[in-house]
Amino acid sequence: MEEKRKKRSIVVPKGFIVLIIIFLGLVSLYIYDKNLFPVFHVKLEPGVYELVGKDEGSMIVSEGNKIMFKDFDLNKHLKGTYYKQGTDLNSMFLNNNRTFRILNSWNGIYSVLYDVDEYHWLEIDYYPREDKLVLLKPGSTTEFSFVYKET
Repeated sequence: MEEKRKKRSIVVPKGFIVLIIIFLGLVSLYIYDKNLFPVFHVKLEPGVYELVGKDEGSMIVSEGNKIMFKDFDLNKHLKGTYYKQGTDLNSMFLNNNRTFRILNSWNGIYSVLYDVDEYHWLEIDYYPREDKLVLLKPGSTTEFSFVYKET
């Protein structure tokens, strides 16, 4: 005669399953709030982004990731030891459409770059959930935030 084996099953209380679901929901909300979910195929929202703060200035974004600066002195705000001597950022970007490239990101903050030369680039951080562009001064913590202006 064969002996019948008793199958043991793990019994999980329904309350424990509900707690796990609630915990996973809270973790997902936290990750979403901190822009940690990846967003694929991001493109810049065309329109006008105005500088937040005392200074005047704006970025105009058009189709194809083209960005033009208006009323913002790039030489004054971004010059330093990073860009090579003789680089005139105003003549390059002020009132001129330049095509930038977007680097994919896993944390929800995207780098929008324009190669000035082989070793230097103009970098803008893009926050798609807030429709905000942040221009960083190379080698410094100084930043200039541009927020999308509703028209």
